[in-house]
Amino acid sequence: KPSYNLSTRELRISGLHRPEGNPPNQYQWTNGFALIRFNGIGAQHYKLTIEINGERPENIEHPTINIFANKSLVSSFVGDNSRRSYSLDIPPNVIGVLGNLEIKIKSETFNPLPDQRTLGAGLFSLKLESAKKSQLVIPAIIPLLWSMLISFFVWRFVRIIGSPLIAGIIFVLI
Repeated sequence: KPSYNLSTRELRISGLHRPEGNPPNQYQWTNGFALIRFNGIGAQHYKLTIEINGERPENIEHPTINIFANKSLVSSFVGDNSRRSYSLDIPPNVIGVLGNLEIKIKSETFNPLPDQRTLGAGLFSLKLESAKKSQLVIPAIIPLLWSMLISFFVWRFVRIIGSPLIAGIIFVLI
């Protein structure tokens, strides 16, 4: 069962400031538009669990936080000074054709003085996991077709040359 979180090495993350605090209360401020990319995860039903807050000083209104899965809005809520956990469904039809998923966290920002950073929402954790215990994962179709096409050409090349060793050497050199 696939499971990913913010410490998963394969993720491509942008729009987050350096971590603050100590575990289990460590968090990262977004800059108002954070992106977390999961590449090649395949099309299936996922559950996204996100712990976040919209902490603001008393004189600043709490932000509306929008969570997108690729270009589909999956949740919108007003953050507050409390750390809250949200469990969101990510249906298979929002996963890209290459099996990629991009989670966007968008919110209004503020600049607390004397801090020069632009701060959005406080992200404590993010976890993406398969929504069902055992489920057939539909592989990303484009990479699968590409692999099949390359395999076909290698097989065809071996048939034309007649020797798998020589065909393999020639194929690698080309």
